[in-house]
Amino acid sequence: MNKLNLGCGEDIKPKKEGWVNVDWLKVPGVDKAIDLSKLPWDFKDNYFDEVYSRGTLMLLPSLIDNMQEIGRISKKGCRVDIIEACFPCFTSMQDPLVKTYFTWNKMNYFSGENKYYTPKGYHFKLVKQEFIFSPNKNLRWISKIINLFPKFYMRFFFNLLPSHWIHYELEVIK
Repeated sequence: MNKLNLGCGEDIKPKKEGWVNVDWLKVPGVDKAIDLSKLPWDFKDNYFDEVYSRGTLMLLPSLIDNMQEIGRISKKGCRVDIIEACFPCFTSMQDPLVKTYFTWNKMNYFSGENKYYTPKGYHFKLVKQEFIFSPNKNLRWISKIINLFPKFYMRFFFNLLPSHWIHYELEVIK
Protein backbone atom coordinates (compact mmCIF):
# COMPACT_ATOMS: atom_id res chain seq x y z
CA MET A 1 0.00 0.00 0.00
CA ASN A 2 1.19 3.48 -0.88
CA LYS A 3 0.51 6.08 1.80
CA LEU A 4 1.16 9.83 1.71
CA ASN A 5 1.99 11.86 4.81
CA LEU A 6 1.30 15.30 3.35
CA GLY A 7 3.18 18.18 4.99
CA CYS A 8 4.63 15.88 7.62
CA GLY A 9 6.88 18.32 9.45
CA GLU A 10 8.36 16.34 12.35
CA ASP A 11 5.52 13.77 12.33
CA ILE A 12 7.45 11.14 10.34
CA LYS A 13 5.57 7.92 9.52
CA PRO A 14 7.43 4.59 9.04
CA LYS A 15 8.67 3.99 5.51
CA LYS A 16 8.45 0.23 6.06
CA GLU A 17 4.66 0.61 6.36
CA GLY A 18 4.50 2.24 2.92
CA TRP A 19 4.50 5.90 3.98
CA VAL A 20 6.01 8.64 1.84
CA ASN A 21 6.76 11.65 4.07
CA VAL A 22 6.47 14.94 2.19
CA ASP A 23 7.24 18.45 3.33
CA TRP A 24 8.65 21.60 1.79
CA LEU A 25 12.01 21.24 3.58
CA LYS A 26 14.31 18.25 3.17
CA VAL A 27 14.99 17.45 6.81
CA PRO A 28 15.71 14.05 8.40
CA GLY A 29 12.83 11.66 7.74
CA VAL A 30 11.33 13.63 4.85
CA ASP A 31 11.37 11.41 1.76
CA LYS A 32 10.41 14.09 -0.73
CA ALA A 33 10.73 17.87 -0.47
CA ILE A 34 7.92 19.48 -2.49
CA ASP A 35 6.51 22.99 -2.60
CA LEU A 36 2.86 21.95 -2.20
CA SER A 37 1.66 25.36 -3.38
CA LYS A 38 2.96 24.50 -6.87
CA LEU A 39 0.71 22.14 -8.80
CA PRO A 40 0.69 19.45 -10.01
CA TRP A 41 2.55 17.58 -7.30
CA ASP A 42 5.23 15.14 -8.41
CA PHE A 43 3.12 11.96 -8.06
CA LYS A 44 1.42 9.68 -10.57
CA ASP A 45 -2.36 9.64 -11.01
CA ASN A 46 -4.20 7.04 -8.90
CA TYR A 47 -1.10 6.20 -6.85
CA PHE A 48 -1.99 6.46 -3.15
CA ASP A 49 -4.22 4.18 -1.06
CA GLU A 50 -4.15 6.51 1.94
CA VAL A 51 -3.45 10.22 2.47
CA TYR A 52 -2.88 11.88 5.85
CA SER A 53 -2.57 15.61 6.39
CA ARG A 54 -2.38 17.49 9.66
CA GLY A 55 -2.18 21.28 9.76
CA THR A 56 -1.05 21.53 6.13
CA LEU A 57 -4.03 22.33 3.91
CA MET A 58 -4.86 25.48 5.89
CA LEU A 59 -1.47 26.92 4.86
CA LEU A 60 -1.84 26.33 1.10
CA PRO A 61 -3.21 28.97 -1.31
CA SER A 62 -6.24 27.10 -2.68
CA LEU A 63 -8.14 24.38 -0.86
CA ILE A 64 -10.10 23.61 -4.04
CA ASP A 65 -6.95 23.10 -6.12
CA ASN A 66 -5.29 21.01 -3.41
CA MET A 67 -8.34 18.80 -2.88
CA GLN A 68 -8.41 18.25 -6.65
CA GLU A 69 -4.76 17.28 -6.50
CA ILE A 70 -5.42 14.85 -3.64
CA GLY A 71 -8.23 13.38 -5.75
CA ARG A 72 -5.90 13.05 -8.77
CA ILE A 73 -3.10 11.20 -6.95
CA SER A 74 -5.47 8.96 -4.95
CA LYS A 75 -6.86 5.60 -6.00
CA LYS A 76 -10.58 4.99 -6.00
CA GLY A 77 -11.56 4.22 -2.40
CA CYS A 78 -8.48 5.96 -0.97
CA ARG A 79 -8.88 6.99 2.66
CA VAL A 80 -8.05 10.67 3.25
CA ASP A 81 -7.52 11.83 6.84
CA ILE A 82 -7.41 15.59 7.32
CA ILE A 83 -6.87 17.29 10.66
CA GLU A 84 -6.85 21.08 10.69
CA ALA A 85 -7.17 23.91 13.18
CA CYS A 86 -10.86 24.64 13.62
CA PHE A 87 -12.08 28.21 13.12
CA PRO A 88 -12.29 30.31 15.35
CA CYS A 89 -9.71 28.70 17.66
CA PHE A 90 -6.63 30.76 18.41
CA THR A 91 -4.40 28.44 16.33
CA SER A 92 -6.24 29.27 13.12
CA MET A 93 -6.65 32.96 13.92
CA GLN A 94 -3.18 33.93 15.12
CA ASP A 95 -1.05 32.32 12.41
CA PRO A 96 -0.45 34.80 9.56
CA LEU A 97 0.32 31.89 7.21
CA VAL A 98 -3.22 30.46 7.38
CA LYS A 99 -5.05 30.85 4.07
CA THR A 100 -8.10 28.58 4.64
CA TYR A 101 -10.28 28.31 7.71
CA PHE A 102 -11.89 24.95 8.51
CA THR A 103 -15.39 24.52 9.88
CA TRP A 104 -17.85 21.67 10.41
CA ASN A 105 -19.36 21.96 6.92
CA LYS A 106 -16.19 22.76 4.92
CA MET A 107 -15.78 19.32 3.34
CA ASN A 108 -19.41 19.19 2.18
CA TYR A 109 -18.29 21.23 -0.84
CA PHE A 110 -16.24 18.29 -2.07
CA SER A 111 -18.97 15.67 -1.82
CA GLY A 112 -20.22 16.11 -5.40
CA GLU A 113 -23.62 17.11 -4.05
CA ASN A 114 -23.05 20.85 -3.72
CA LYS A 115 -24.83 22.85 -6.42
CA TYR A 116 -22.24 25.65 -6.30
CA TYR A 117 -19.12 23.56 -6.75
CA THR A 118 -18.58 20.28 -8.56
CA PRO A 119 -15.16 18.57 -8.34
CA LYS A 120 -13.61 17.49 -11.65
CA GLY A 121 -13.72 13.73 -12.25
CA TYR A 122 -14.01 12.63 -8.62
CA HIS A 123 -15.50 13.62 -5.33
CA PHE A 124 -15.13 12.67 -1.70
CA LYS A 125 -17.51 10.80 0.54
CA LEU A 126 -17.46 12.19 4.06
CA VAL A 127 -17.08 9.04 6.17
CA LYS A 128 -16.53 10.68 9.55
CA GLN A 129 -15.94 14.08 11.06
CA GLU A 130 -15.28 15.12 14.62
CA PHE A 131 -14.17 17.99 16.75
CA ILE A 132 -10.98 17.58 18.76
CA PHE A 133 -11.49 19.97 21.64
CA SER A 134 -7.91 20.02 22.88
CA PRO A 135 -4.59 18.26 22.30
CA ASN A 136 -4.36 17.96 26.11
CA LYS A 137 -4.90 14.31 27.15
CA ASN A 138 -6.80 15.38 30.27
CA LEU A 139 -9.43 17.21 28.18
CA ARG A 140 -10.19 14.43 25.66
CA TRP A 141 -13.44 13.65 27.45
CA ILE A 142 -14.83 17.00 26.26
CA SER A 143 -14.40 15.91 22.62
CA LYS A 144 -16.49 12.81 23.30
CA ILE A 145 -19.34 14.89 24.68
CA ILE A 146 -19.41 17.57 21.98
CA ASN A 147 -19.26 14.97 19.21
CA LEU A 148 -22.45 13.37 20.50
CA PHE A 149 -24.32 16.53 19.45
CA PRO A 150 -21.99 18.47 17.14
CA LYS A 151 -24.65 20.73 15.58
CA PHE A 152 -26.02 21.67 19.01
CA TYR A 153 -22.46 22.40 20.14
CA MET A 154 -21.83 24.57 17.07
CA ARG A 155 -25.07 26.50 17.52
CA PHE A 156 -24.85 27.23 21.23
CA PHE A 157 -21.35 26.66 22.62
CA PHE A 158 -18.75 26.77 19.85
CA ASN A 159 -18.00 30.49 20.12
CA LEU A 160 -17.69 30.25 23.91
CA LEU A 161 -15.57 27.07 23.94
CA PRO A 162 -14.05 26.60 20.50
CA SER A 163 -12.47 23.29 19.58
CA HIS A 164 -8.81 23.23 18.74
CA TRP A 165 -8.93 20.86 15.74
CA ILE A 166 -11.41 19.35 13.34
CA HIS A 167 -10.89 15.90 11.84
CA TYR A 168 -12.39 14.72 8.55
CA GLU A 169 -12.15 11.19 7.23
CA LEU A 170 -12.96 11.05 3.52
CA GLU A 171 -13.12 8.39 0.83
CA VAL A 172 -12.20 9.15 -2.78
CA ILE A 173 -15.03 8.37 -5.21
CA LYS A 174 -14.07 8.16 -8.90
